[in-house]
Amino acid sequence: MHRIGFAGLVAGLCLAAFCAGVPARAAEDLKQDWQICNGATGEQAIAACTALIESGTLSPDDLALVYDNRGMIYDSLGHNDLARQDLDRACQLDDLRC
Repeated sequence: MHRIGFAGLVAGLCLAAFCAGVPARAAEDLKQDWQICNGATGEQAIAACTALIESGTLSPDDLALVYDNRGMIYDSLGHNDLARQDLDRACQLDDLRC
């Protein structure tokens, strides 16, 4: 039988406590990104929308909304090609709206 000792136990508990806090922090980041993506304009909003897309945690409906939001932001900044790509992707994800 392998013994980890007191130091190993403390290190394991510290690691477990750290890891338990990571999902909560990530969820808080995503919540903030969601608010920025939906309520801001410009590069900050594009970055927030991109972070949401790259998170891999959104439902197809939410992902379509984020692509739509980012596409509209790109359009407002005159980035027509990027806007078209995102709006097309939003339509692919939610063809009922397009």
